[in-house]
Amino acid sequence: MKKVPSKVDVVIISAGPSGSIAAGLLVNKGYDVLAKVCKAVYSN
Repeated sequence: MKKVPSKVDVVIISAGPSGSIAAGLLVNKGYDVLAKVCKAVYSN
């Protein structure tokens, strides 16, 4: 398991395509960003 930073400026949860773009833009502007990709599991 990777260590999670103790302090970031922005947290993006379920970073799909739009979240990934947002994270990249924020990083380019100098923000510390934590983007978490969540895999949903659905069953009947």
